[in-house]
Amino acid sequence: MQTHHSPSEADRALPRLLSRLVDEAPGIENALIFTYDGLLRAFSAAMRFEDAERLAAITNQMRQYGNAFGNLTKCGQVEALT
Repeated sequence: MQTHHSPSEADRALPRLLSRLVDEAPGIENALIFTYDGLLRAFSAAMRFEDAERLAAITNQMRQYGNAFGNLTKCGQVEALT
């Protein structure tokens, strides 16, 4: 038995909201949201899907390296990547 995930209204609104952020905020070229484990959730319209997926994976790795560094140096966890 297969079940199909139907995107919620919030899921469908995320790409529009990210694109609006990019359009209205000076200096922002692209935006994306990914899960804690690096899976792409949404991205702005100017990005290609392949680039958004790759950037989500790379950014997730940066967060993990930052957390490992913080644990090693007892500085704490990464709070944000901007």
